[in-house]
Amino acid sequence: MKKLFIILGVLGVIVFTALAWYLYPKDVSKQVTAFEYTAGSNQPEVDKEIEVLIEGTLRKKLFDGPTFNGFIGIEGIKIPGGKKDQKMTISFSEDGTGILTYGFYENNKPKTHSIGRIIMEGDFDIFTILMGNWNYNSGESIAAPAGNREEAKKVTEKLVNKVWE
Repeated sequence: MKKLFIILGVLGVIVFTALAWYLYPKDVSKQVTAFEYTAGSNQPEVDKEIEVLIEGTLRKKLFDGPTFNGFIGIEGIKIPGGKKDQKMTISFSEDGTGILTYGFYENNKPKTHSIGRIIMEGDFDIFTILMGNWNYNSGESIAAPAGNREEAKKVTEKLVNKVWE
């Protein structure tokens, strides 16, 4: 009986430690090479390598998707308000989907500027940003990691198919 209590105690410590490690907020600070492209053949093509800066904290939850608090800067996209006002909170669903919206002040009034939907895996190890009213036939996307259009399309298709299947 004493062995049983010892084993249960050790298992309890292991489970507690694993949960604490999983739920502890993780600092995310990375600059990622991504690729911006236009979906569909009838669209003016935007094919270029860009940099995406991600700085913030990612907090995972047991029964829900993670929450990101911080800043995501996308090369070539100017957001009103400047960097200091661009902190955001993204509540991701369990499938890794969130809305990329910047908050800022204009004339002392709060405003928002939405870029589109972001789908990610891990700690932003792989992600795609579906800008505006994106669909498979039109719209701009940013995908990482990717260095060309084909790699970016594969990343986007993988993540979109995971979400919309």
